[in-house]
Amino acid sequence: MTFWLETLTLIPPSACSETSALASFSEPSGTPDIIHLHGINGALSLADIATTWPDTRVVWTLHDMNPFTGACHYSLECSGYEGACHSCPAVRRAWHHKVMVNLERKQDELSQIKDLTLVAPSTWLAEQARRSSAMRGREIDGNPEPS
Repeated sequence: MTFWLETLTLIPPSACSETSALASFSEPSGTPDIIHLHGINGALSLADIATTWPDTRVVWTLHDMNPFTGACHYSLECSGYEGACHSCPAVRRAWHHKVMVNLERKQDELSQIKDLTLVAPSTWLAEQARRSSAMRGREIDGNPEPS
């Protein structure tokens, strides 16, 4: 089994010019046996994972609602994510289309992962994910909270 240890190098802002990167990742080599995702929130693309490692199993542990809403980490009783996230109450009207497009992108990228296991740390979050348009019909392991 192959294990990767990704390293993140942070450069103090005082050592950076305006054009230099504040963080850099080490380049992995080979093919991992499994990729375990947590809160990626735009830090990387599921489509890139699907293209780069098409036959690698991906496990995604959900920690909030962002992976299956147009932009929200918590929907605040809004159920728009069960459809297309249209008329999002969390953003101004001018941004409604952007939220809808973001949810469509997430749905498309999720569909590109061949071997995807979704895990939620609570039954509540698993149920919200199951009701979402992005993850509807997918198996989601909902681990009950400890008593």
